[in-house]
Amino acid sequence: QEQVKFICERVATQLQESTQRKAANAVNGEEELEEDEEDILNEEQSTEQTLRSSLAEILGSLMKYYPDDYVAVGAEKFVTFLLNYLHPKSNTDDRALAVYIADDMIEHLGARASSLFPLFMDRLVDCTTDEEASVRQAAC
Repeated sequence: QEQVKFICERVATQLQESTQRKAANAVNGEEELEEDEEDILNEEQSTEQTLRSSLAEILGSLMKYYPDDYVAVGAEKFVTFLLNYLHPKSNTDDRALAVYIADDMIEHLGARASSLFPLFMDRLVDCTTDEEASVRQAAC
């Protein structure tokens, strides 16, 4: 259980840091950039999204192979994350990522985490009609 807790804490930290870098890059992207600077910024954004997807996969693996430990030491930490990222004003990538994590919670944790589902289920259902196709696809 300690290992699962450690991994969850590291994933949460990495997600938070990645989100901050992504937000900083988005602000930088609003400035007038030369073509090569824009290419670098786009590559950084792509790398951040790949990192975030990989972190979500780690969480999914923990949920699948260590569900009891994950519920005991990690699930509540990521419900807060889900609530923030499933918010309609969150950016598209954040909403889609949160949908994937919520989907893994439902699929792999089932009844073990059913008490947490009401906390984010309404927002998850709202994602099925999101204006962005990537969020709708993740939610359906």
